[in-house]
Amino acid sequence: MGGASVNFSMALVVMTLVGLTPLSVTSCPSSEWAALMSFKEALKEPYRGFFHSWRGTNCCYRWHGITCDPTTRRVADITLRGGDMMTGHISPSICNLTQLSSITISDWKGISGNIPPCITKLPLLQILDLSGNLIHGQIPSDIGRLTQLTMLNLADNHISGKIPNSLVHLSNLMQLDLRNNAIQGPIPMDLGRLKKLNRALLSHNLITGRIPRSISEIYGLADLDLSLNRLSGSIPAWLGRMAVLDSLNLKYNNLTGNIPWTVLGSRMSHVDLSRNALSGRIPNSFGEDSYFISLDLSYNNLRGSVPKSMALVNYIGYLDLSHNNCLCGRMPRGVAFNHLQPLKPCSRASGRMHAHGFVQKLVGELCFLDSSPFAKLLDSCVRSKSGIDARRIHARIIKTQFSSEIFIQNRLVDAYGKCGYFEDARKVFDRMPQRNTFSYNAVLSVLTKFGKLDEAFNVFKSMPEPDQCSWNAIVSGFAQHDRFEEALRFFVDMHSEDFVLNEYSFGSALSACAGLTDLNMGIQIHALISKSRYLLDVYMGSALVDMYSKCGVVACAQRAFDGMAVRNIVSWNSLITCYEQNGPAGKALEVFVMMMDNGVEPDEITLASVVSACASWSAIREGLQIHARVVKRDKYRNDLVLGNALVDMYAKCRRVNEARLVFDRMPLRNVVSETSMVCGYARAASVKAARLMFSNMMEKNVVSWNALIAGYTQNGENEEAVRLFLLLKRESIWPTHYTFGNLLNACANLADLKLGRQAHTQILKHGFWFQSGEESDIFVGNSLIDMYMKCGMVEDGCLVFEHMVERDVVSWNAMIVGYAQNGYGTNALEIFRKMLVSGQKPDHVTMIGVLSACSHAGLVEEGRRYFHSMRTELGLAPMKDHFTCMVDLLGRAGCLDEANDLIQTMPMQPDNVVWGSLLAACKVHGNIELGKYVAEKLMEIDPLNSGPYVLLSNMYAELGRWKDVVRVRKQMRQRGVIKQPGCSWIEIQSRVHVFMVKDKRHPLKKDIHLVLKFLTEQMKWAGYVPEADDDEICEEESDSELVLHFEMEMEADTAVA
Repeated sequence: MGGASVNFSMALVVMTLVGLTPLSVTSCPSSEWAALMSFKEALKEPYRGFFHSWRGTNCCYRWHGITCDPTTRRVADITLRGGDMMTGHISPSICNLTQLSSITISDWKGISGNIPPCITKLPLLQILDLSGNLIHGQIPSDIGRLTQLTMLNLADNHISGKIPNSLVHLSNLMQLDLRNNAIQGPIPMDLGRLKKLNRALLSHNLITGRIPRSISEIYGLADLDLSLNRLSGSIPAWLGRMAVLDSLNLKYNNLTGNIPWTVLGSRMSHVDLSRNALSGRIPNSFGEDSYFISLDLSYNNLRGSVPKSMALVNYIGYLDLSHNNCLCGRMPRGVAFNHLQPLKPCSRASGRMHAHGFVQKLVGELCFLDSSPFAKLLDSCVRSKSGIDARRIHARIIKTQFSSEIFIQNRLVDAYGKCGYFEDARKVFDRMPQRNTFSYNAVLSVLTKFGKLDEAFNVFKSMPEPDQCSWNAIVSGFAQHDRFEEALRFFVDMHSEDFVLNEYSFGSALSACAGLTDLNMGIQIHALISKSRYLLDVYMGSALVDMYSKCGVVACAQRAFDGMAVRNIVSWNSLITCYEQNGPAGKALEVFVMMMDNGVEPDEITLASVVSACASWSAIREGLQIHARVVKRDKYRNDLVLGNALVDMYAKCRRVNEARLVFDRMPLRNVVSETSMVCGYARAASVKAARLMFSNMMEKNVVSWNALIAGYTQNGENEEAVRLFLLLKRESIWPTHYTFGNLLNACANLADLKLGRQAHTQILKHGFWFQSGEESDIFVGNSLIDMYMKCGMVEDGCLVFEHMVERDVVSWNAMIVGYAQNGYGTNALEIFRKMLVSGQKPDHVTMIGVLSACSHAGLVEEGRRYFHSMRTELGLAPMKDHFTCMVDLLGRAGCLDEANDLIQTMPMQPDNVVWGSLLAACKVHGNIELGKYVAEKLMEIDPLNSGPYVLLSNMYAELGRWKDVVRVRKQMRQRGVIKQPGCSWIEIQSRVHVFMVKDKRHPLKKDIHLVLKFLTEQMKWAGYVPEADDDEICEEESDSELVLHFEMEMEADTAVA
């Protein structure tokens, strides 16, 4: 049988098995707080109030721009990026923050003074960014002591003096940016010792001397900018042999001599040698691998003709050969030059060649000298997404001599694919008499775009010579269509085939790692990126943040973000989403504020993520502010994802009316919108409204079903939750682990063992193994344990626990609390000891179970010891529930005064459960004086609760004090206190029989009372003596009977007198 009337002692056992994580905020060291205060005093920022959050003594908690190491609680990062004017200087007190790994104080335009010399004594410093200020003086001479430094950015200041020779000792340096200063003297001859350097930006200074030979030893150098200086000598030929160098800028110097043939024959994409004193001819060293985004040789003393080999280049986006001595010749013809204006013959001030767009319409029967106009027209079709126009142009091409030209057929395949005409693209490719690598790449892009991955793989295998684009297309295609393992396999093969990995390769591979949550592979790819020129690329940084976020490694995501030299909206969105999905949600709001402070305008993705963070954090005030921002912008009002996020936020904050307003105003809705409303109504205990919303849904998925089932369970309507599950099965909806978790909770609340066993069978059929993974189902096993324990089937609960593949703290808690509930105190303590041995750290719920076990087993000394060990050994501060358990333990043992003293010393206000426990103990042990005091406390807390009145009345009745019994009953009537009748039920042959106190409606009531009378007689024969209890005194005795007791007591007193 199950009982719905709960007495005070049974209310002590907390049923909730949700693990609670204690929130402990430890202040940063006082020395670091003092250092930051001194640092703040040296700066003035009157406009945006960046330092307004620097309050209190805990500089690790919500101080703008300050990040602490989560383990040591020491200040690790200072990030203050400007937007308005900040003045002052950088205080040397910053050097007292000895655990700093990053200092970013940039773009304030008004910070002056010198770089504190002591800054070189920070052994862990990895990033030093002081760009965009008015800092003067010299670079500290012992800068080389910062051996962990990876980025040194002092650009856009007034720094003078020479580059210190010790700088070459920065063995981990990857980015060196000293642009726009007044630095003098030569470049250190041993600069080549910086083996990890990939960007060296020294432009717009007063640097003299020659380009050091040692730079050729920096294998990973991708960007070398020495422009606007006073360098002399010739351009070294070895610059063209550097394997990774992609951008070379030497303009505005005093360089002389010839241009080395290696430079123009290299694979560099940006070369600017303009405004020097270079002479001689342009080397005839261009080749098919040459691909120049820009090539500028203007304002020199070059002569002769344009080299013929220039016609071989793959592409030139910008070409400037103007203002030379006498540079003559015809512009080469070919695809690479169609967009460039021709070079004027033999002119000292000949016009530069630059890109321009043109649109050509087909009118009548036009004849073209080559197929380039058709290619331009196809580009126009792609821009307008007009597949019909592409077909018309195709029809024209068929009538020309270009119908079998590989170039124009490749463009046709590409145009059809981009316009969404898959079949046309495939037919053109299949009918091509000849194909080249571009043909295969074009059709690969089309096949992967339309998800035809197996066909794409077959085409890829048939390629005679796949190139970098071919590999990127196959890796990207498989990653975009969630075939992540194959995408990574292709990426590894691409690397092993010695193809150069670029930003597209890395981006697709990181996306696959994110999809698989494969942290190990992601770290390896990050290592590859760190050795390439793409480390500081904004897109790579964003992809790394996203990968670490989806792998749940928040610290690495934050570090990847902090290491980005440039950030865009995607970078910020990735970090905000990281905190929104992984927590703490409050940090997402902090990042959003930082984003706004940096002048980055949020988009709909930003706002949706921030709104979701507000929902997780129940931050209704911040959510209202974001909603106000959305309302002000027309482009956001009709965004479906943002609307769904707002509905969900209001629903989770229990503001169901506001959620409904947003829902009703949404021009478009989907199943997510409606499911959010179902959840909102369920949380607000409006289950009927939730059911109505659910019934009106045009489309329902398993999430919608789960939301409604959970709503019924949370609101105590467990029978309806079970009926809804049966309806789900009839609708052929495939249940998930969340479905079974809710169903088992309903079975546990109903103590319905038969239904619980059936649910267990379904769980086994669906293949749940109770283990972690992409979608952990450990909580299903925990719910099974809880169900069996609440049904009194302790052995079955133990079997589930023993067969779980993995366990978490909730699993152990379920066993401990279950044993305690069923009176197996010793077993509960044994499980607790095994938990400690396994290395699983107990939480607050664990200790509630342990103390309850001691209470039920009468283990007073053990209970005292465990209670005191919470703070000293486990680092857990006792909460109200723990004090309640201790009061119950002491009360059962008769230590009433000690229990009362414990209540008086509680750090929080005692509630009715604590006092109720002590009152129940007073009744058991007959302490009427203390009982009266406790009952009065309870009546103050909850005057309409009948419990204390009934218990106090029973205590008076047991002592024969009928006058006091009448007085207590009279108080109940005067205050409108109503005793809720007890209820019990029993299931016999699949039928549930429910009984209320004084219930005479059951058809077999006479037979039931006969059996009860027989059992009572048998008990009396066995020596049972009934005691006055709740039912006998307060429910079965009428007021007139109580008055009769009182009159008899008065007569007896008079007789004695």
